[in-house]
Amino acid sequence: MAAHRVLIIDDEPVILKMLGEVLTRAGYDVEAAATGAEGLTAFLQRLPDCTIIDKTLPDTDGITLLGQMRIRDPDAQVMMLTGYPTLDSAVEALHLGAADYIMKPLTSLDLLSAKVAKAIEIRHGATERRRLVSELVRANEDLREERERLRRSYLDTIEAMVNALEARDRYTVGHSERVAVYASRIALALALSPADVERVTHAALLHDVGKIGVCEGILNKPGLLNEREWEDMRRHPVIGCELLAHGALFAEVIPGVRSHHERIDGEGYPDRLAGSRIPLAARVISVADTYDALTSDRPYRRRCPPGEAAAIIEAVAGPQLDPEFVEVFTRLMQSGELYRGGPRGRLQLIRGG
Repeated sequence: MAAHRVLIIDDEPVILKMLGEVLTRAGYDVEAAATGAEGLTAFLQRLPDCTIIDKTLPDTDGITLLGQMRIRDPDAQVMMLTGYPTLDSAVEALHLGAADYIMKPLTSLDLLSAKVAKAIEIRHGATERRRLVSELVRANEDLREERERLRRSYLDTIEAMVNALEARDRYTVGHSERVAVYASRIALALALSPADVERVTHAALLHDVGKIGVCEGILNKPGLLNEREWEDMRRHPVIGCELLAHGALFAEVIPGVRSHHERIDGEGYPDRLAGSRIPLAARVISVADTYDALTSDRPYRRRCPPGEAAAIIEAVAGPQLDPEFVEVFTRLMQSGELYRGGPRGRLQLIRGG
């Protein structure tokens, strides 16, 4: 291991010789300079572990030199020597970061050597802390970049899944976006956190993704479904969860997707959950989904006018839909806030634009 470097700057040859010999015997790599200019050059070239400066030099003041060194190396350990100590100069030196303020003549060279050892220990501790902080900052930056990469992948996958669904079911083109718009506005009116609003919105966009696994003949059948076909259709929340379970990023939206056809009275599917056991996101999505289904043309019926659809939703609040969320929905619809600003595009909904 290389010896620690010590720089001595003093215009008295006797001091330079004496300190150099003592510190060399102590195992340090010692360099000497007789002027401030020489000393600063040596300091900048080698960044010593400890520097000893005479306060009065032929070409500069030791206090000025100390300030210049600390600017270049914030961890520099600089000890000030002076034969004419004053309280003001001591305070100024310590304020600028001097490691010690030592009066001449030196009465104990062993004590000086111990002070140098302590200063070097402090410097290395400060340098190590700075290195660890720097590594932590870099690690956090790398983590943020990785999180952003995963988020972009997650959002791209949502977009691809909704595209795939709408390519198979011509009657639900735009349905996912509209449900997401209504659900996000209900979530905002409920004063949910931004993260929860985003979670509800993304779950709403994906609530029907399981229909990718339902036969196209059932999805696009121009009449009412028979019981066997309804059994297949009712599987789509579970199929959606199975699709989403392949990516850990979708864990937070799965409850809303799986339970959006549950009913408050426990008569829904697939798990026959009731009341508050139904995830909040699913209860919000159920209201939005019901409204959009009623106001959209389907293979087996024509759409309802908005007012009639709203009346039906109010009628099923309690047995089917969460009454609190129906009340919020009704308020938003009556005030026009449910549609305010027009429908948002899917990319806006997915990426929060």
